[in-house]
Amino acid sequence: MEKTESGTAFVNGSGKVHFGNKRDYSTKVINYEFNKFYYNEIIKLLLNVYEEKIVISEIRVNSLFAQSLFGISNLRSAEGKDGLLESIPENVMCEFEYQDVLYLLDMRVELDKMRIMHYYLNFTYPKNQQPCEKMGHELLRLAFLYTSSFKKGCCEISLPPGEREAISYLDVNFINPPPSNIEEVYVKDEIKNDIERFVYTLRISKSITLR
Repeated sequence: MEKTESGTAFVNGSGKVHFGNKRDYSTKVINYEFNKFYYNEIIKLLLNVYEEKIVISEIRVNSLFAQSLFGISNLRSAEGKDGLLESIPENVMCEFEYQDVLYLLDMRVELDKMRIMHYYLNFTYPKNQQPCEKMGHELLRLAFLYTSSFKKGCCEISLPPGEREAISYLDVNFINPPPSNIEEVYVKDEIKNDIERFVYTLRISKSITLR
């Protein structure tokens, strides 16, 4: 066995030389906390890419497994109505490459003292690579484009901690859906009226803020 600048070289019984490259990961971690819905959508995306149910040029999943008190195992999954694999929210470790950058992803579900579930995503990467700082949102974008059952899109509505429940304090982040015909979506009149009032109020609030 011989040390090299790029790693460790050794010769096996067949006389073949192998190189084991040492990876020096950054101490910086990209953190996210999503809701259960987004958490599941990201797991579904990674699972179906890993199992080669779909091929996406931007991303390649090298390894994917679940973690529990009993150790490491494959993700539990079943085929859904759309032919893609479905899973459940559990603790997941994943190594994947996105646009030629390697990531290690730790997905973890935690229950706090108030009995509220939290869904965390923590990304790390090699020191010598430049990561996407919005990697969590990039995975969501791919999920809603390729694997989500809700491809028509959705928006995330949140309220900053400590703020009172008022329309002026709401933060809305949209995920752009692929082209679709909204006229084909049936919504009850009373629900449609509520949505129209919300959109109108949101636009007015945004207009006032911009001024």
